[in-house]
Amino acid sequence: MAQVSVIIGAQWGDEGKGKWSDILAKEADLVARFQGGNNAGHTLYIDGQKIVLHQLPSAVTRKNQDLAVTCGAVVHPVSLIEEIEEVRSFGMNVSSKNLFLSKAAHIVTPWHIHVDKKNEKSSLTSLGSTKKGIGPTYSAKTKRVGLNLAQYIDGSLRQKWLNKMIASELGFEDFYQKNLPEWESFFSHAKLLETFVTDVETKIRQLIYHSDKNILFEGAQGTLLDNTHGTYPYVTSSSTISSAVANNIGFDPRKINKIYGIAKAYLTRVGDGPFPTEMHDQVGQDLMEKGSEFGATTQRPRRCGWLDLVALKYACEVNGFDGLFLNKLDILSGFDKLKVATHYRHPRLGKLESFPQCASTLSDCSVEYEEFEGWGDSLSKTGSIESLPEQAQIYIEAIENYCKTPILCVGTGPYRDSFLTTQAYSLHN
Repeated sequence: MAQVSVIIGAQWGDEGKGKWSDILAKEADLVARFQGGNNAGHTLYIDGQKIVLHQLPSAVTRKNQDLAVTCGAVVHPVSLIEEIEEVRSFGMNVSSKNLFLSKAAHIVTPWHIHVDKKNEKSSLTSLGSTKKGIGPTYSAKTKRVGLNLAQYIDGSLRQKWLNKMIASELGFEDFYQKNLPEWESFFSHAKLLETFVTDVETKIRQLIYHSDKNILFEGAQGTLLDNTHGTYPYVTSSSTISSAVANNIGFDPRKINKIYGIAKAYLTRVGDGPFPTEMHDQVGQDLMEKGSEFGATTQRPRRCGWLDLVALKYACEVNGFDGLFLNKLDILSGFDKLKVATHYRHPRLGKLESFPQCASTLSDCSVEYEEFEGWGDSLSKTGSIESLPEQAQIYIEAIENYCKTPILCVGTGPYRDSFLTTQAYSLHN
């Protein structure tokens, strides 16, 4: 029987999912991205090298794992080829024998990027997008005017799509004619991707139903950016939660064995949108600098704040996490006092113990905190959670009790071997 695991971001993205995907991939036979595009960035530190991935699954750093990008994701051909070449330069093997791209995955075209940038220039439509064309690509898919990989690698189908866009999409022909070199480069990459394109979802279903393989699904962004359950409209354009895995690939969700949530020991957010625990003081600045909080994709400074347990508990409930991996606990070392949000206070609704689904409601909330003593010592990079300073253990236990979800691992540095586990849990059991 196949073992199916899922990694989900439990906050607003940037939780460090790539590190844990890389670690868990050691025992996986196939690792698949199930949503998102090159607006995501997973940063890995392998053998002293910093590797930033945007579209490839984090298991590319391993030697014997198959990689898949499924139909729930969107693909930017030019940057994907660049990414493949970059990881090859690090000595990693990427070929059509171990990388599989779904025929049904939609393509980010120059037009979609143009539309995204145009929307972000407008004060009326700006949402803090990465301007990578992801939103317009998903929108085109929904409106049934998009271009998927099967069409993209077939010259006649690609031309048919182009003709239809010129005839029906306002402004498209003018943009196309003015940017012919960009379009020629875009079309030329179809040949480079052709050998990677296959029926990914059929392959995955066969593994789930008819093998004893270990399959790992890797999410992008985070729960609070889900396009339905996040802080809409300040969200991404795809579903980022655990139920999207079976929905996107098409299999019985009861086949999923484990769902892991990845969270930081504090909280960050990139772009616009409500952030109740955001700090605008020196402590927030210190967190940003100490945690190197700059976006892997955009290099934008991340907004920083205290851990929000109301939001984290919501993520646990929405996804059904079997356990949490708490990242960057080491960054909190040296702070005299630590705070976590336990309730919100709304001017009209009063005390809120649940995460509000309305972004405007969340924007109007103040925060009630519980305060903890900090710990001055630097943390051990390896070993057990039980060996942490007493104050750190109290902090972790408070999170577990509030969220009713066990913390299985704690990240204590950027490298793949910098983590602690509970004595009762092994990553590779």
